[in-house]
Formats: sequence, structure tokens, C-alpha cells
Amino acid sequence: MRIQSLSTNEQYWRDRYGMPPRIEERQLRRHPSRLRRWRRLTNEAARLHRTSRWRFHMSFPGRGILLKWSLAVVSTIWLASAAVVVFNRSAADATTGYAVATRIVPLVTGMIQKPVPSPPQDGESLMNDFAEANEASLVALRGFVLTGGDGFRSEWQRNLDQLEAAQAAMAKDSRSWTDGARLLQLSQLQKTAAVLIAQEEMVAGLVATPNRFPGLRLYNEDIDPVLGDATRLCDRALQSIMASNWAGTTPGIDALAGLRGSIRQLRDGLAIYLPSAGKDMPADLQTAYRAVRNSNATLAALRGKVSPADQAQLDRLALQLRSVGGKLDQVLALKQTQRWDYADYAFRQKVLPLAEKISGTLGSWRSAS
Repeated sequence: MRIQSLSTNEQYWRDRYGMPPRIEERQLRRHPSRLRRWRRLTNEAARLHRTSRWRFHMSFPGRGILLKWSLAVVSTIWLASAAVVVFNRSAADATTGYAVATRIVPLVTGMIQKPVPSPPQDGESLMNDFAEANEASLVALRGFVLTGGDGFRSEWQRNLDQLEAAQAAMAKDSRSWTDGARLLQLSQLQKTAAVLIAQEEMVAGLVATPNRFPGLRLYNEDIDPVLGDATRLCDRALQSIMASNWAGTTPGIDALAGLRGSIRQLRDGLAIYLPSAGKDMPADLQTAYRAVRNSNATLAALRGKVSPADQAQLDRLALQLRSVGGKLDQVLALKQTQRWDYADYAFRQKVLPLAEKISGTLGSWRSAS
């Protein structure tokens, strides 16, 4: 049976009934060579189509049954593999099901409910925390005052934060108290703790600063520069008096040279004595100090024995030594007291009593409970 392509059959019926050719045929008929190539291609396509269909029929006579069996085998293999995977996952989940549940359930419930807060501490535990933070901050601050180490300062700051946290926790817990007397004691305890924290911060701020030794700061800023100027003024006065050749100035020169030596000795000795921990003044320093304090009499004995220009320099020297004498007395007197090291003094006189007061109140509460 001869099989023609759709385009060939259509053209056959168009030619038989005298119908005009298709549009593409019209175009091809304008060019005979194109028409011949077109017909040759269509005939070749029809022949190949017929041959391929015959070969397919001869090679695979039962293609429909084979396709169905292939689909059935593939489906069976896929179902068997899925069953094995599901079985293995079920066995693994059976051993780790509780762990998975413990991880997933809190996560899901946490999206719906807020986390349950931890149970509040009892009063005994709060008092212990407050007492431990109070003692620990006291010890760390003492170490910082004695050594000035940064480690002690960090430890003191950490314990001070714990003290404030313990105080806040106790104040929150007091809302459920029924003892009015203890509530009043707690109010006083909070005031004491506030003063204690302020005093501790003041003491920590004094360490490693010039304000720790107010007397030494006064000496370095107001006294030592004046003593240096007095020494230089003595030098110029001595040079001027010796160059003037006034009669009877030899005793005055000797007294002025001795005063200059006493000022230098006093200045050098105070630079060592004042920063030291000792309170007793060395003997040679005491001698130099008395000579400078009696300088008015020494300079008054030279009046009228030097030139007017030299007398003016001696008057300036006497004024400088008088202005510095009173301040120097205050510094040396402060050196003999506990206030010389004001950080140590404030710790002993202000911080320590407040901390002991807090410890006593907490101790009485623990013994009464």
C-alpha cells in the first residue's frame, strides 16, 4: 500500500478538482527548481517514515505489553526502596525519640508560652549573698589601697556590682515580709549601703593619684618651688655682697652662706622624707628646718651692712621664707597624723565602720531566724 504525506495528498486533490495550490506551493511554483527540491524532500520524508514504522513493528511486536511490564517493575523497585528507608528511619527514631522530643517540645512551647522564671531565693540565701559580697568587696578594696594593683581594683568592682545586685534582690523580697521592725532595719541598711558604696568609690578614686597625699601635693605645688627660688636668690645676694666690698660684711656673708646651705638641705631632705612611710624626721633635717624657720633673725642682722640694692634682695628673700614657713609647718604636722595617707585614713575611718555595721545587722537577722 502506497502511503503519501499529507502535503502530497492535499496537492493531489487540489490538482484533481482544479483548486488553486497552497500558498507555499504557489511560491514554489514560481521557481521550478525550488518546486522540484521541495517534492524530492517530501517524498524522501514519506519513504523514511514508512520504513521506520515497518522496522519498529517488526522489532517490537509487543511494545505495549513490554512498556506496561517495565512500568510495573520500576514501580515495584521504587516502592521496595521507600519501604526500606521508612523502616530504617523508624528504627533510628525509636532510639532517639526522647532526645528529639526534648529538643523540639520546648522550642514549640516557647513560641506559645513565656519561659517559666526560676524560683525565688529564700531570705537566708539572700542575706548570705549580701554578707559575702560586702566582705569580698572590703577585702579587695583593702588590697587595692595597699598595692595599687589593677587586679584588686577589678575584683573590687566585680564584688561591688554583686553587692548592689544582692541589695536589690533583698529589697524585692522584702515586699512579702510581715515584720515591720525588720522592714525598718532594711531601710536603714539600704541607706548605710548607699553611703558605703560612695565611700568605697571615693577611696578607690584616691589610689594612685596626688590627692591620696594632700600634704605632699601641697608641698610639691606651693612650697618646693618657693624654696628653689629662695636658694637662687641667696646665690645672687651673696655674689652681689662680695662684689660690693662694703666694710663689715664678712659676718653677714658667713650667715647668708649658712642660710643658703640650710635651704638646700631642707629641700633635699623633704623630697625624701615626705614620700616615705616613716613619721620621724631625721636629725639633720630637723636642724635645717629650724635654721630656715629662724631666717628672719639672720636676715635682720644684715640690715644696714649691705648696699641698698643688696638689701632689697634680702628683703625679698625674707618675704619668701615667711610665706612658705606657715605652709611648711602644716605639712610637717600632717605628716605625723593618719590623715597624711588619706586613702588609708578614709578606708579605716569611713569604709570599715560602715561595712561592719552592715555585717552586724545581717548577723543579727541570721541569728534571729
